[in-house]
Amino acid sequence: PEAGTGQRDGSLGDLFIPSGAPGTGRCRRAGHGWTDLGSDPLWPLLSSLSRPRHPQDNFGYDLPAVEAAMKKHEAIEADVSSYEERIQGVAELALALEAEGYYDVRRISAQKGSILRQWGLLTELVGARRARLEQSLALQTIFQEMVYMIDWMEEMQAPLLSREVGKHLLEVEDLLQKHTLLEADVAAQSERVQALNQAALKFCELEGRCGPGPGPNDSRCPDLTPEPSAAPGAG
Repeated sequence: PEAGTGQRDGSLGDLFIPSGAPGTGRCRRAGHGWTDLGSDPLWPLLSSLSRPRHPQDNFGYDLPAVEAAMKKHEAIEADVSSYEERIQGVAELALALEAEGYYDVRRISAQKGSILRQWGLLTELVGARRARLEQSLALQTIFQEMVYMIDWMEEMQAPLLSREVGKHLLEVEDLLQKHTLLEADVAAQSERVQALNQAALKFCELEGRCGPGPGPNDSRCPDLTPEPSAAPGAG
């Protein structure tokens, strides 16, 4: 029985730390496989993710930067996910040791509880960080669309501010036709502008400013709703 439990202790270490990884030999020592599980790279990751960063998460100040942060987070998720089967194996082997009356069962049970609690915390932190990243990604997508719309409106101002009225009938008719097209273009963008404005306001209401964590300056998050003085036909 002692030999069997010693081999099982070694299996616990093998499950948690890949063969050849630093600390593998320590984890294979009978009765000490659980103590050295803390040397696994999973726990520094837990420590890193558990540092209080919200709402100062630095995911970037533009869409490409946030997209890059999301890709890095997906790599973290993949790393964490790769441990799930080994965590389950550790828990199952601990239960087996408890059932067999292993001489150090109290320490094994305590370590199992600690590992499962930390695993639960780690997965919770990863999920919470993804939620904040998704929110930041949505904000930057909206912000980029707003910048596009502002650029478009600035381009539209040039023909609308033109004082050219035509010198003869054909020229006037041509200008009227062009203006009709401009009106149709503006009308087509109206719903888009309103939707962007409402989406941006939701972020401002949630955070008291434009978005979670580092984001665009407030001066670059304008209300896209035209002022009454800018309405067509205003004197």
